[in-house]
Amino acid sequence: MSYCGQQTYTTQCQCSTRGYSCGQYGCFRARVRGSKSFQPVRSRSGERFEEDNMEQDREVLRQRLRVSKRLRNEPLTESEELEIVSPSVAENRKRSEPVDPNRAFLECCMDRELPDSCLTKCNFGTYTKQALTAMYFKQDPCPLAAMKEMQFCAAQGRDHSECCARNGVTTTLAGMKCLTFCDQRLGKPTQLDMSYVPCFDRFENMKACFWHDLTHFYKRK
Repeated sequence: MSYCGQQTYTTQCQCSTRGYSCGQYGCFRARVRGSKSFQPVRSRSGERFEEDNMEQDREVLRQRLRVSKRLRNEPLTESEELEIVSPSVAENRKRSEPVDPNRAFLECCMDRELPDSCLTKCNFGTYTKQALTAMYFKQDPCPLAAMKEMQFCAAQGRDHSECCARNGVTTTLAGMKCLTFCDQRLGKPTQLDMSYVPCFDRFENMKACFWHDLTHFYKRK
């Protein structure tokens, strides 16, 4: 259930609403990000570069480097891959101030191009066992396949296994299997089956770990 790259789903998608585009889970809100054109800042003697403009230039160069690596079939670093999967999560990793958990959750879901029916659940108050149960029985318009995206976003692509173990997540009939839901690092795919169902009895315990981590300061890596 951990996030592992982009998968393609066959969906009937016809988005007529302005500002929406078709994605693998249906219509999603198209996001407008900063300019990708490189515009280096010129300095005069003694003048300092504008910090925000310099950061924009660095981001454009980083994007060019990632594209160059992919064209040469060179492996990306974890941070480079994360910037592709979810720019907002990658940005949060670099912050030195506290992060609003619900905002971080929602922005990641938007990065992953989830439809509005799923975005309403990208909040720690509405992302619940009951909501997932409704998705499982197709009683909710948000497709169950989007759960892996929401779990990745709630965990911000991090490994919370130690916290989950302390919170009793492994004390269900599924035991250590439940830590699968807590380790949301990139490149850790898991095929779920019915043996994982007991893990949802500790769903709130998992979320508590994700929330606690987001309300503390991120440290630069």
